[in-house]
Amino acid sequence: MLSQRSQRNTSEIIPRLLREYHQPQAGNIDILDLSQAENSVLRDETLDEIRSAIGKHLNGSNLSYPTGVGGELAARKSLAMFFNDRFNPARSVSPDHIVMTPGASEALETLIFHICDPGEGVLIAAPYWSGLDLALETRSLARIVQVNIPLHEFFEMSSIQYYERALATSPIPIKAILMCNPHNPLGQCYNADVLEGLLGFCQRNKLHYISDEVYGMSVFSDSDKGVTPAFTSILSHATAPGLTSWVHMVYSLSKDFGCSGLRLGAIVTQGNTDLLLGSALITNNKVSSLTSVIVPSLLEPRTTQKLLNQNLRSRLNLNYGKVQRFLENRGLEFVPAKAGLFVFACLGKTRTEKEQLLLIECMKRSGVKLVAGTSFHFEQFCWFRIMFSLPKNIVDVALQRIGDALDETEKLL
Repeated sequence: MLSQRSQRNTSEIIPRLLREYHQPQAGNIDILDLSQAENSVLRDETLDEIRSAIGKHLNGSNLSYPTGVGGELAARKSLAMFFNDRFNPARSVSPDHIVMTPGASEALETLIFHICDPGEGVLIAAPYWSGLDLALETRSLARIVQVNIPLHEFFEMSSIQYYERALATSPIPIKAILMCNPHNPLGQCYNADVLEGLLGFCQRNKLHYISDEVYGMSVFSDSDKGVTPAFTSILSHATAPGLTSWVHMVYSLSKDFGCSGLRLGAIVTQGNTDLLLGSALITNNKVSSLTSVIVPSLLEPRTTQKLLNQNLRSRLNLNYGKVQRFLENRGLEFVPAKAGLFVFACLGKTRTEKEQLLLIECMKRSGVKLVAGTSFHFEQFCWFRIMFSLPKNIVDVALQRIGDALDETEKLL
């Protein structure tokens, strides 16, 4: 007999994930899978840097267990330097503020384990990445309390009223809010005023503020001032007395550097020693020594300047332009993106469940796979996340297949 935790996972969560993500291959067509938010535009350059780092720095000691509380010290020093250089923290980040984890999901799971008792809640605005359900609920047994915010208010000061309402009406105790900035799947950033307002909301209600910033360096344009500001880390705002012990940032190399398989994430918290030590305890020895060898080279300032400033942003901007023109030419509604690896767009005309199912079936026949907005807990039908962080020729093929699916759907309605 399995434990009650395992019974819940196997009876509720796993079947739901299988329903959402299983799409069999259509005939002999190779499916272009745009459902995973992976960054392939830097793959060659990142691979070169990793090969070079291993060739120069790998030695016999790296075949032993990792050392250091919270991860290898050299890797944590490199992460601290990177955050100080790129995230503009109000207080300098030191290696002692960092716990390394095997990916951002593990970092979130670890934080929630220490913040929430079983059955306690975390506020998250919808739409949100469904992987958070796994990270927050499967092991810690916390509960996500969904905050439904209209898209036109999502990044505005008025959004705070929806968090207040969700907190006031929640049937379970709320311990934290989790913010994704830049946002997945909406591809926008929160401005400084909204971040300050949300911090004030947390301070008034004694809630932990968790900021998922895994797309922090994937801001590819801020020229359109009317849409969204450049990325601002929560580390630059947690300045009020007593607030730092309640504010935690999560980062990973996966998205910005295109190396999700390396499994390197980080918890950054600057005023909560107990949480850091507890996190270090349960993540002890989980990050590979090989990954720790790579981190200092990958985060070396000249390398990040080349990878992020010169290559990542220009390539994401180019591919986003392709998707933007495609959607505009077809008269389709979408959320203008300035960050991340994707666009959130409505591909339907009638916006019904029937049309959404038909769109998914037609895309399958056309050989392309997207994730529907309903899988992100979005309440409207026919919205999809279009991932564009691929080689530009593959983006062209994917858009052609999406267009074919839209044409077929329109004929069949």
